[in-house]
Amino acid sequence: MQLVPATASALQRQTAAVLAAGPAWIIVTTAEGLDRWVAGDRDRRSAVLDLLATASVAARGAKATAACRRHGVPSVLTSPTERGVDLARLVVALTQPGDGVAVVVDGSGSPAVVAELEAAGLAVDVVAPYGWTLPAAPLSGPGGCGPAGDLLRALCAGEIDILAFTSPPAVGGLFAVAAALGLETAVRDALAGTGAGAGPGRRVLVAAIGPATAEALEERQIGVGVCPLQPRMAALAGALAAAPLGFRSFGRPEPLVLDPRTRTVTGPAGAVELSDLQFALLASMARRPGMTCPTSVLLREVWGEGVSSGSAARRRLEVLASRLRARLASIDVNVATVPKRGYRLGLAEPASIGSTHPGLRFPSRRPPSAKLPRGNHDQEDCAVADISSREELAAMIEGKSDDEINAGVAERGTGTVLAQIFDYMASRFQPERAGGQSAVIGWDITTPEGTQQYQLNVADGTCTAVAGSPEPARVTLGMALPDFLRFLTGKLDGMQAFMTGKLKLSGDMMFAQSMQAWFSQ
Repeated sequence: MQLVPATASALQRQTAAVLAAGPAWIIVTTAEGLDRWVAGDRDRRSAVLDLLATASVAARGAKATAACRRHGVPSVLTSPTERGVDLARLVVALTQPGDGVAVVVDGSGSPAVVAELEAAGLAVDVVAPYGWTLPAAPLSGPGGCGPAGDLLRALCAGEIDILAFTSPPAVGGLFAVAAALGLETAVRDALAGTGAGAGPGRRVLVAAIGPATAEALEERQIGVGVCPLQPRMAALAGALAAAPLGFRSFGRPEPLVLDPRTRTVTGPAGAVELSDLQFALLASMARRPGMTCPTSVLLREVWGEGVSSGSAARRRLEVLASRLRARLASIDVNVATVPKRGYRLGLAEPASIGSTHPGLRFPSRRPPSAKLPRGNHDQEDCAVADISSREELAAMIEGKSDDEINAGVAERGTGTVLAQIFDYMASRFQPERAGGQSAVIGWDITTPEGTQQYQLNVADGTCTAVAGSPEPARVTLGMALPDFLRFLTGKLDGMQAFMTGKLKLSGDMMFAQSMQAWFSQ
Protein backbone atom coordinates (compact mmCIF):
# COMPACT_ATOMS: atom_id res chain seq x y z
CA MET A 1 0.00 0.00 0.00
CA GLN A 2 1.12 3.56 -0.70
CA LEU A 3 0.83 6.29 1.95
CA VAL A 4 -0.86 9.49 0.77
CA PRO A 5 -0.53 12.50 3.13
CA ALA A 6 -3.65 14.52 3.87
CA THR A 7 -3.82 17.99 2.34
CA ALA A 8 -2.69 20.83 4.58
CA SER A 9 -6.14 22.41 4.53
CA ALA A 10 -7.90 19.17 5.51
CA LEU A 11 -5.51 18.55 8.42
CA GLN A 12 -5.88 22.15 9.59
CA ARG A 13 -9.69 21.84 9.63
CA GLN A 14 -9.53 18.61 11.60
CA THR A 15 -7.02 20.04 14.09
CA ALA A 16 -9.11 23.16 14.64
CA ALA A 17 -12.19 21.01 15.31
CA VAL A 18 -10.36 18.87 17.85
CA LEU A 19 -8.89 21.86 19.69
CA ALA A 20 -12.28 23.55 19.81
CA ALA A 21 -13.91 20.39 21.20
CA GLY A 22 -11.25 19.88 23.89
CA PRO A 23 -11.76 16.10 24.13
CA ALA A 24 -11.19 14.29 27.40
CA TRP A 25 -9.57 11.38 25.54
CA ILE A 26 -7.29 11.02 22.52
CA ILE A 27 -6.90 7.61 20.88
CA VAL A 28 -3.74 7.14 18.81
CA THR A 29 -4.09 4.19 16.44
CA THR A 30 -0.78 4.72 14.63
CA ALA A 31 2.62 6.26 15.34
CA GLU A 32 2.86 7.58 11.79
CA GLY A 33 -0.45 9.39 12.21
CA LEU A 34 0.53 11.06 15.47
CA ASP A 35 3.90 12.20 14.11
CA ARG A 36 2.25 13.67 11.02
CA TRP A 37 -0.46 15.37 13.06
CA VAL A 38 2.03 17.07 15.38
CA ALA A 39 4.24 18.18 12.48
CA GLY A 40 1.48 18.92 9.98
CA ASP A 41 -0.09 22.10 11.35
CA ARG A 42 2.81 24.32 12.46
CA ASP A 43 0.57 27.19 13.60
CA ARG A 44 -1.23 24.90 16.07
CA ARG A 45 1.63 22.58 17.00
CA SER A 46 1.99 23.97 20.53
CA ALA A 47 -1.75 23.70 21.11
CA VAL A 48 -1.75 20.08 19.91
CA LEU A 49 1.14 19.20 22.24
CA ASP A 50 -0.61 20.93 25.15
CA LEU A 51 -3.75 18.91 24.47
CA LEU A 52 -1.76 15.66 24.37
CA ALA A 53 -0.16 16.58 27.70
CA THR A 54 -3.48 17.31 29.45
CA ALA A 55 -5.93 14.83 27.90
CA SER A 56 -6.05 11.12 28.71
CA VAL A 57 -4.29 9.28 25.90
CA ALA A 58 -4.77 5.70 24.67
CA ALA A 59 -2.38 4.14 22.15
CA ARG A 60 -2.72 1.00 20.04
CA GLY A 61 0.52 -0.92 20.12
CA ALA A 62 4.14 -0.36 21.05
CA LYS A 63 4.95 1.99 18.17
CA ALA A 64 2.02 4.28 18.92
CA THR A 65 2.95 4.26 22.61
CA ALA A 66 6.56 5.16 21.83
CA ALA A 67 5.39 8.01 19.58
CA CYS A 68 3.25 9.38 22.42
CA ARG A 69 6.28 9.31 24.68
CA ARG A 70 8.37 11.18 22.11
CA HIS A 71 5.79 13.95 22.12
CA GLY A 72 5.74 14.30 25.90
CA VAL A 73 2.60 12.36 26.81
CA PRO A 74 2.92 11.61 30.55
CA SER A 75 0.97 8.34 30.60
CA VAL A 76 -0.68 6.09 28.05
CA LEU A 77 -3.48 3.54 28.24
CA THR A 78 -2.79 0.45 26.14
CA SER A 79 -4.50 -2.83 25.35
CA PRO A 80 -2.51 -6.09 25.44
CA THR A 81 -4.34 -7.33 22.34
CA GLU A 82 -3.14 -4.24 20.43
CA ARG A 83 -6.43 -4.17 18.52
CA GLY A 84 -7.98 -0.80 17.86
CA VAL A 85 -11.49 -2.03 18.70
CA ASP A 86 -10.35 -3.44 22.06
CA LEU A 87 -8.65 -0.15 22.87
CA ALA A 88 -11.85 1.73 21.98
CA ARG A 89 -13.80 -0.54 24.35
CA LEU A 90 -11.40 0.27 27.17
CA VAL A 91 -11.95 3.99 26.58
CA VAL A 92 -15.73 3.48 26.43
CA ALA A 93 -15.57 1.79 29.85
CA LEU A 94 -13.80 4.84 31.29
CA THR A 95 -16.10 7.51 29.81
CA GLN A 96 -19.71 8.61 29.84
CA PRO A 97 -22.04 9.14 26.86
CA GLY A 98 -21.46 12.62 25.47
CA ASP A 99 -17.79 12.76 26.43
CA GLY A 100 -15.46 13.97 23.70
CA VAL A 101 -12.89 11.66 22.08
CA ALA A 102 -10.43 12.50 19.31
CA VAL A 103 -9.13 9.62 17.20
CA VAL A 104 -5.89 9.78 15.21
CA VAL A 105 -6.87 7.19 12.60
CA ASP A 106 -4.75 5.04 10.34
CA GLY A 107 -4.78 5.06 6.55
CA SER A 108 -8.07 3.18 6.37
CA GLY A 109 -9.81 5.69 8.64
CA SER A 110 -10.04 3.13 11.49
CA PRO A 111 -13.78 2.63 10.84
CA ALA A 112 -14.23 -0.09 13.47
CA VAL A 113 -12.71 2.11 16.19
CA VAL A 114 -14.84 5.12 15.27
CA ALA A 115 -17.98 2.98 15.07
CA GLU A 116 -17.36 1.48 18.52
CA LEU A 117 -17.00 4.94 20.08
CA GLU A 118 -20.01 6.42 18.32
CA ALA A 119 -22.15 3.43 19.27
CA ALA A 120 -21.37 4.23 22.92
CA GLY A 121 -22.68 7.77 22.48
CA LEU A 122 -19.31 9.51 22.57
CA ALA A 123 -18.64 12.71 20.63
CA VAL A 124 -15.94 11.69 18.15
CA ASP A 125 -13.59 13.97 16.21
CA VAL A 126 -11.33 12.30 13.64
CA VAL A 127 -7.82 13.32 12.68
CA ALA A 128 -6.70 11.61 9.46
CA PRO A 129 -3.13 12.73 8.67
CA TYR A 130 -2.77 10.26 5.80
CA GLY A 131 -4.54 7.61 3.76
CA TRP A 132 -3.66 4.39 1.97
CA THR A 133 -3.98 3.64 -1.70
CA LEU A 134 -2.60 1.18 -4.21
CA PRO A 135 0.73 2.31 -5.71
CA ALA A 136 0.46 3.84 -9.16
CA ALA A 137 2.04 1.24 -11.45
CA PRO A 138 1.09 -0.28 -14.83
CA LEU A 139 -1.12 -3.36 -14.61
CA SER A 140 0.51 -5.19 -17.48
CA GLY A 141 4.08 -6.05 -18.40
CA PRO A 142 6.91 -7.62 -16.39
CA GLY A 143 6.70 -4.91 -13.74
CA GLY A 144 2.92 -4.69 -13.55
CA CYS A 145 1.88 -3.22 -10.14
CA GLY A 146 5.52 -2.93 -9.12
CA PRO A 147 7.14 -5.11 -6.42
CA ALA A 148 3.76 -6.33 -5.17
CA GLY A 149 2.95 -7.62 -8.63
CA ASP A 150 6.33 -9.36 -8.85
CA LEU A 151 5.67 -11.01 -5.48
CA LEU A 152 2.26 -12.26 -6.57
CA ARG A 153 3.58 -13.70 -9.81
CA ALA A 154 6.34 -15.51 -7.92
CA LEU A 155 3.75 -16.79 -5.45
CA CYS A 156 1.55 -18.18 -8.22
CA ALA A 157 4.59 -19.80 -9.86
CA GLY A 158 5.39 -21.73 -6.68
CA GLU A 159 8.58 -19.78 -5.95
CA ILE A 160 7.56 -18.59 -2.46
CA ASP A 161 7.90 -20.78 0.65
CA ILE A 162 6.81 -18.32 3.34
CA LEU A 163 4.55 -15.27 3.13
CA ALA A 164 4.39 -13.08 6.25
CA PHE A 165 1.89 -10.28 6.84
CA THR A 166 2.54 -7.52 9.36
CA SER A 167 -0.78 -5.66 9.31
CA PRO A 168 -4.40 -6.08 8.18
CA PRO A 169 -3.98 -3.33 5.50
CA ALA A 170 -1.10 -5.35 4.04
CA VAL A 171 -3.51 -8.25 3.54
CA GLY A 172 -6.11 -6.05 1.89
CA GLY A 173 -3.49 -4.31 -0.22
CA LEU A 174 -1.98 -7.52 -1.56
CA PHE A 175 -5.36 -8.92 -2.55
CA ALA A 176 -6.34 -5.59 -4.12
CA VAL A 177 -3.22 -5.79 -6.30
CA ALA A 178 -4.08 -9.41 -7.10
CA ALA A 179 -7.57 -8.39 -8.18
CA ALA A 180 -6.18 -5.58 -10.33
CA LEU A 181 -3.89 -8.08 -12.08
CA GLY A 182 -6.59 -10.70 -12.47
CA LEU A 183 -4.69 -13.06 -10.14
CA GLU A 184 -7.00 -13.18 -7.12
CA THR A 185 -8.14 -16.78 -7.71
CA ALA A 186 -4.60 -17.90 -8.53
CA VAL A 187 -3.30 -16.30 -5.32
CA ARG A 188 -5.95 -18.01 -3.21
CA ASP A 189 -5.12 -21.35 -4.84
CA ALA A 190 -1.40 -20.80 -4.26
CA LEU A 191 -1.93 -20.04 -0.58
CA ALA A 192 -4.19 -23.10 -0.28
CA GLY A 193 -1.60 -25.36 -1.91
CA THR A 194 -3.77 -26.13 -4.95
CA GLY A 195 -2.23 -23.71 -7.46
CA ALA A 196 -0.38 -24.57 -10.64
CA GLY A 197 2.98 -24.10 -8.93
CA ALA A 198 2.19 -26.36 -5.99
CA GLY A 199 4.02 -29.67 -5.97
CA PRO A 200 3.11 -32.78 -3.95
CA GLY A 201 2.87 -31.93 -0.25
CA ARG A 202 3.87 -28.32 -0.91
CA ARG A 203 2.10 -25.21 0.29
CA VAL A 204 3.05 -21.71 1.32
CA LEU A 205 3.50 -21.13 5.04
CA VAL A 206 1.35 -18.09 5.88
CA ALA A 207 2.39 -16.06 8.93
CA ALA A 208 0.58 -13.19 10.68
CA ILE A 209 2.15 -10.82 13.19
CA GLY A 210 -0.91 -10.84 15.45
CA PRO A 211 -4.58 -11.81 15.83
CA ALA A 212 -5.96 -8.82 13.89
CA THR A 213 -3.79 -9.64 10.88
CA ALA A 214 -4.68 -13.33 11.20
CA GLU A 215 -8.38 -12.45 11.17
CA ALA A 216 -7.94 -10.46 7.95
CA LEU A 217 -6.45 -13.57 6.32
CA GLU A 218 -9.05 -15.94 7.73
CA GLU A 219 -11.82 -13.74 6.36
CA ARG A 220 -10.38 -14.62 2.94
CA GLN A 221 -10.29 -18.33 3.79
CA ILE A 222 -6.50 -18.31 4.17
CA GLY A 223 -5.19 -20.57 6.92
CA VAL A 224 -2.56 -19.06 9.21
CA GLY A 225 0.31 -21.35 10.19
CA VAL A 226 2.40 -18.99 12.35
CA CYS A 227 1.28 -16.28 14.78
CA PRO A 228 3.56 -15.23 17.67
CA LEU A 229 2.23 -14.89 21.19
CA GLN A 230 3.12 -11.19 21.17
CA PRO A 231 2.51 -9.03 18.07
CA ARG A 232 6.12 -7.92 17.57
CA MET A 233 8.45 -8.18 14.59
CA ALA A 234 11.13 -9.92 16.65
CA ALA A 235 8.59 -12.42 17.96
CA LEU A 236 7.34 -13.07 14.42
CA ALA A 237 10.88 -13.69 13.19
CA GLY A 238 11.50 -16.09 16.07
CA ALA A 239 8.26 -17.97 15.40
CA LEU A 240 9.14 -18.33 11.72
CA ALA A 241 12.62 -19.58 12.57
CA ALA A 242 11.07 -22.25 14.80
CA ALA A 243 8.59 -23.44 12.17
CA PRO A 244 10.00 -26.15 9.84
CA LEU A 245 8.80 -25.57 6.28
CA GLY A 246 7.44 -29.11 6.01
CA PHE A 247 5.45 -28.82 9.23
CA ARG A 248 2.30 -26.80 8.69
CA SER A 249 -0.34 -27.99 11.09
CA PHE A 250 -1.50 -31.26 12.62
CA GLY A 251 1.25 -33.26 10.88
CA ARG A 252 -0.30 -32.72 7.45
CA PRO A 253 0.28 -30.10 4.75
CA GLU A 254 -2.87 -28.02 5.19
CA PRO A 255 -3.95 -26.09 8.29
CA LEU A 256 -7.51 -25.92 9.53
CA VAL A 257 -9.74 -23.69 7.45
CA LEU A 258 -11.55 -21.13 9.58
CA ASP A 259 -14.49 -19.05 8.36
CA PRO A 260 -15.15 -16.14 10.77
CA ARG A 261 -18.35 -15.16 8.97
CA THR A 262 -20.09 -18.49 9.55
CA ARG A 263 -17.98 -19.54 12.56
CA THR A 264 -17.25 -22.87 10.90
CA VAL A 265 -14.03 -24.85 10.89
CA THR A 266 -13.03 -27.51 8.36
CA GLY A 267 -10.71 -30.25 9.58
CA PRO A 268 -9.53 -33.70 8.50
CA ALA A 269 -12.97 -35.28 8.81
CA GLY A 270 -15.33 -32.50 7.78
CA ALA A 271 -16.69 -29.20 9.04
CA VAL A 272 -18.44 -28.06 12.19
CA GLU A 273 -20.09 -24.82 13.31
CA LEU A 274 -19.03 -23.22 16.60
CA SER A 275 -20.27 -20.57 18.98
CA ASP A 276 -18.58 -17.16 19.03
CA LEU A 277 -16.43 -17.98 22.07
CA GLN A 278 -15.60 -21.47 20.83
CA PHE A 279 -14.48 -20.04 17.50
CA ALA A 280 -12.34 -17.38 19.18
CA LEU A 281 -10.61 -20.01 21.33
CA LEU A 282 -10.02 -22.30 18.35
CA ALA A 283 -8.64 -19.45 16.22
CA SER A 284 -6.16 -18.46 18.93
CA MET A 285 -4.76 -22.01 19.05
CA ALA A 286 -5.02 -22.81 15.32
CA ARG A 287 -2.77 -19.87 14.44
CA ARG A 288 -0.01 -21.39 16.54
CA PRO A 289 0.28 -25.04 15.47
CA GLY A 290 2.66 -27.06 17.57
CA MET A 291 2.64 -24.55 20.42
CA THR A 292 1.12 -24.70 23.85
CA CYS A 293 -0.91 -21.51 24.08
CA PRO A 294 -0.58 -20.06 27.61
CA THR A 295 -3.74 -19.59 29.61
CA SER A 296 -3.08 -15.85 29.92
CA VAL A 297 -2.87 -15.44 26.13
CA LEU A 298 -6.08 -17.41 25.54
CA LEU A 299 -7.98 -15.41 28.17
CA ARG A 300 -6.77 -12.17 26.60
CA GLU A 301 -7.61 -13.12 23.01
CA VAL A 302 -10.98 -14.73 23.76
CA TRP A 303 -12.40 -12.31 26.33
CA GLY A 304 -10.20 -9.24 25.76
CA GLU A 305 -8.38 -6.85 28.05
CA GLY A 306 -9.51 -6.53 31.63
CA VAL A 307 -10.46 -10.17 32.16
CA SER A 308 -9.08 -11.64 35.36
CA SER A 309 -6.56 -14.48 35.25
CA GLY A 310 -7.73 -15.83 38.59
CA SER A 311 -9.21 -19.21 39.38
CA ALA A 312 -12.71 -18.24 38.23
CA ALA A 313 -11.43 -17.10 34.83
CA ARG A 314 -9.30 -20.22 34.42
CA ARG A 315 -12.31 -22.36 35.26
CA ARG A 316 -14.36 -20.52 32.64
CA LEU A 317 -11.63 -21.22 30.08
CA GLU A 318 -11.54 -24.87 31.15
CA VAL A 319 -15.29 -25.23 30.56
CA LEU A 320 -15.04 -23.51 27.17
CA ALA A 321 -12.13 -25.75 26.13
CA SER A 322 -14.10 -28.84 27.18
CA ARG A 323 -17.09 -27.81 25.07
CA LEU A 324 -14.85 -26.99 22.12
CA ARG A 325 -13.14 -30.37 22.46
CA ALA A 326 -16.52 -32.09 22.24
CA ARG A 327 -17.47 -30.13 19.12
CA LEU A 328 -14.17 -30.84 17.33
CA ALA A 329 -14.21 -34.57 18.03
CA SER A 330 -16.42 -35.17 14.99
CA ILE A 331 -13.76 -33.72 12.65
CA ASP A 332 -10.85 -35.58 14.29
CA VAL A 333 -9.32 -32.54 15.99
CA ASN A 334 -8.44 -32.55 19.67
CA VAL A 335 -7.89 -29.81 22.26
CA ALA A 336 -5.12 -31.07 24.51
CA THR A 337 -4.78 -29.74 28.04
CA VAL A 338 -1.19 -29.01 29.09
CA PRO A 339 -1.29 -28.94 32.92
CA LYS A 340 -0.35 -25.62 34.52
CA ARG A 341 0.47 -24.10 31.12
CA GLY A 342 -2.44 -23.92 28.69
CA TYR A 343 -3.92 -25.73 25.70
CA ARG A 344 -2.74 -27.08 22.36
CA LEU A 345 -4.42 -28.36 19.19
CA GLY A 346 -3.67 -31.73 17.64
CA LEU A 347 -5.23 -34.57 15.73
CA ALA A 348 -7.57 -36.73 17.77
CA GLU A 349 -6.06 -39.97 19.02
CA PRO A 350 -7.03 -42.96 16.84
CA ALA A 351 -10.21 -44.66 17.94
CA SER A 352 -8.93 -48.04 16.73
CA ILE A 353 -6.02 -49.69 14.96
CA GLY A 354 -7.77 -49.17 11.65
CA SER A 355 -8.19 -45.42 12.11
CA THR A 356 -7.46 -43.44 8.94
CA HIS A 357 -6.04 -40.51 10.89
CA PRO A 358 -2.94 -41.47 12.89
CA GLY A 359 -2.59 -39.75 16.21
CA LEU A 360 0.21 -37.22 15.79
CA ARG A 361 1.68 -35.08 18.54
CA PHE A 362 3.35 -31.75 18.14
CA PRO A 363 7.08 -31.52 18.77
CA SER A 364 7.96 -29.10 21.54
CA ARG A 365 9.24 -25.76 20.30
CA ARG A 366 10.01 -24.31 23.73
CA PRO A 367 13.76 -23.89 24.26
CA PRO A 368 15.05 -26.11 27.06
CA SER A 369 15.25 -24.32 30.39
CA ALA A 370 18.51 -24.18 32.27
CA LYS A 371 17.74 -26.43 35.23
CA LEU A 372 19.48 -25.62 38.50
CA PRO A 373 20.94 -28.60 40.38
CA ARG A 374 18.88 -29.66 43.35
CA GLY A 375 20.55 -29.57 46.69
CA ASN A 376 22.94 -26.76 45.71
CA HIS A 377 21.50 -23.53 46.94
CA ASP A 378 24.64 -21.43 46.88
CA GLN A 379 24.16 -17.86 45.70
CA GLU A 380 26.44 -18.49 42.71
CA ASP A 381 24.19 -21.20 41.23
CA CYS A 382 20.68 -20.29 42.34
CA ALA A 383 18.40 -17.88 40.51
CA VAL A 384 16.27 -17.16 43.58
CA ALA A 385 16.60 -18.13 47.24
CA ASP A 386 15.56 -16.55 50.51
CA ILE A 387 15.28 -12.78 50.15
CA SER A 388 16.34 -10.40 52.87
CA SER A 389 17.27 -7.33 50.81
CA ARG A 390 16.90 -5.77 47.39
CA GLU A 391 20.64 -6.05 46.81
CA GLU A 392 20.63 -9.76 47.61
CA LEU A 393 17.85 -10.39 45.13
CA ALA A 394 19.73 -8.36 42.50
CA ALA A 395 22.83 -10.48 42.99
CA MET A 396 20.81 -13.68 42.69
CA ILE A 397 19.35 -12.84 39.28
CA GLU A 398 22.42 -11.10 37.87
CA GLY A 399 23.24 -12.45 34.40
CA LYS A 400 20.40 -14.98 34.47
CA SER A 401 18.16 -15.53 31.43
CA ASP A 402 14.35 -15.56 31.64
CA ASP A 403 14.37 -19.36 31.50
CA GLU A 404 16.94 -19.62 34.28
CA ILE A 405 14.99 -17.24 36.52
CA ASN A 406 11.70 -19.03 35.85
CA ALA A 407 13.33 -22.41 36.51
CA GLY A 408 14.92 -21.23 39.74
CA VAL A 409 11.65 -19.81 41.04
CA ALA A 410 9.65 -22.88 40.00
CA GLU A 411 12.11 -25.22 41.72
CA ARG A 412 11.54 -23.46 45.04
CA GLY A 413 7.81 -23.00 44.52
CA THR A 414 6.49 -20.01 42.60
CA GLY A 415 3.82 -19.23 45.17
CA THR A 416 6.29 -19.43 48.05
CA VAL A 417 8.82 -17.14 46.37
CA LEU A 418 6.24 -14.55 45.31
CA ALA A 419 4.63 -14.53 48.77
CA GLN A 420 8.05 -13.85 50.25
CA ILE A 421 8.69 -11.03 47.77
CA PHE A 422 5.34 -9.33 48.39
CA ASP A 423 5.78 -9.62 52.15
CA TYR A 424 9.14 -7.89 51.67
CA MET A 425 7.49 -5.18 49.54
CA ALA A 426 4.86 -4.60 52.22
CA SER A 427 7.62 -4.23 54.82
CA ARG A 428 9.10 -1.34 52.81
CA PHE A 429 5.92 0.74 53.11
CA GLN A 430 6.51 4.24 54.53
CA PRO A 431 3.20 5.46 56.06
CA GLU A 432 4.33 9.08 56.35
CA ARG A 433 4.75 9.23 52.57
CA ALA A 434 1.19 8.02 51.95
CA GLY A 435 -0.26 10.96 53.87
CA GLY A 436 -3.06 8.92 55.41
CA GLN A 437 -4.33 7.61 52.09
CA SER A 438 -5.77 4.13 51.63
CA ALA A 439 -5.52 2.07 48.46
CA VAL A 440 -5.42 -1.45 47.06
CA ILE A 441 -2.55 -2.03 44.62
CA GLY A 442 -2.91 -5.11 42.44
CA TRP A 443 -0.15 -7.12 40.78
CA ASP A 444 -0.57 -9.75 38.01
CA ILE A 445 2.67 -11.72 37.64
CA THR A 446 2.86 -13.92 34.55
CA THR A 447 4.70 -17.20 35.14
CA PRO A 448 5.01 -20.45 33.16
CA GLU A 449 2.42 -21.86 35.57
CA GLY A 450 -0.09 -19.11 34.84
CA THR A 451 -0.79 -15.62 36.18
CA GLN A 452 -0.23 -15.17 39.90
CA GLN A 453 -2.23 -12.35 41.52
CA TYR A 454 -1.28 -10.41 44.65
CA GLN A 455 -2.49 -7.23 46.29
CA LEU A 456 -0.86 -4.70 48.60
CA ASN A 457 -3.58 -3.32 50.85
CA VAL A 458 -2.70 0.08 52.32
CA ALA A 459 -4.99 1.22 55.13
CA ASP A 460 -4.66 2.88 58.54
CA GLY A 461 -0.94 3.48 58.13
CA THR A 462 -0.08 -0.15 57.40
CA CYS A 463 0.51 -2.26 54.29
CA THR A 464 -0.48 -5.92 54.04
CA ALA A 465 0.34 -8.36 51.22
CA VAL A 466 -2.54 -10.64 50.17
CA ALA A 467 -2.53 -13.47 47.61
CA GLY A 468 -5.26 -13.32 44.97
CA SER A 469 -7.50 -10.35 44.19
CA PRO A 470 -10.10 -10.22 46.98
CA GLU A 471 -10.79 -6.48 46.62
CA PRO A 472 -11.15 -4.04 43.71
CA ALA A 473 -7.74 -2.52 43.01
CA ARG A 474 -7.19 1.19 42.42
CA VAL A 475 -4.44 0.26 39.99
CA THR A 476 -3.21 -3.11 38.70
CA LEU A 477 0.30 -3.65 37.38
CA GLY A 478 1.20 -6.65 35.25
CA MET A 479 4.63 -8.06 34.41
CA ALA A 480 6.28 -11.34 33.48
CA LEU A 481 8.09 -12.89 36.45
CA PRO A 482 11.69 -12.28 35.21
CA ASP A 483 10.92 -8.65 34.33
CA PHE A 484 9.16 -8.21 37.69
CA LEU A 485 12.31 -9.28 39.55
CA ARG A 486 14.49 -7.03 37.38
CA PHE A 487 12.08 -4.15 38.01
CA LEU A 488 12.22 -4.66 41.77
CA THR A 489 16.00 -4.70 41.79
CA GLY A 490 16.40 -1.62 39.60
CA LYS A 491 17.75 -3.54 36.61
CA LEU A 492 14.65 -2.61 34.56
CA ASP A 493 13.48 1.00 34.56
CA GLY A 494 9.74 1.34 35.16
CA MET A 495 9.17 3.92 32.42
CA GLN A 496 11.19 1.89 29.92
CA ALA A 497 9.24 -1.23 30.89
CA PHE A 498 5.96 0.61 30.33
CA MET A 499 7.03 2.01 26.95
CA THR A 500 8.18 -1.40 25.70
CA GLY A 501 5.07 -3.22 26.87
CA LYS A 502 6.81 -5.16 29.63
CA LEU A 503 4.75 -3.35 32.25
CA LYS A 504 0.96 -3.21 31.79
CA LEU A 505 -1.20 -0.80 33.77
CA SER A 506 -4.94 -0.69 34.27
CA GLY A 507 -6.93 1.58 36.54
CA ASP A 508 -5.73 4.90 37.95
CA MET A 509 -2.56 5.50 35.97
CA MET A 510 -1.76 8.79 37.70
CA PHE A 511 -1.85 7.03 41.06
CA ALA A 512 0.49 4.35 39.69
CA GLN A 513 3.18 7.00 39.37
CA SER A 514 2.65 8.68 42.73
CA MET A 515 2.30 5.54 44.86
CA GLN A 516 5.86 4.43 44.06
CA ALA A 517 7.08 7.03 46.56
CA TRP A 518 5.18 5.22 49.34
CA PHE A 519 7.76 2.44 49.41
CA SER A 520 11.47 2.62 50.20
CA GLN A 521 13.96 0.59 48.22
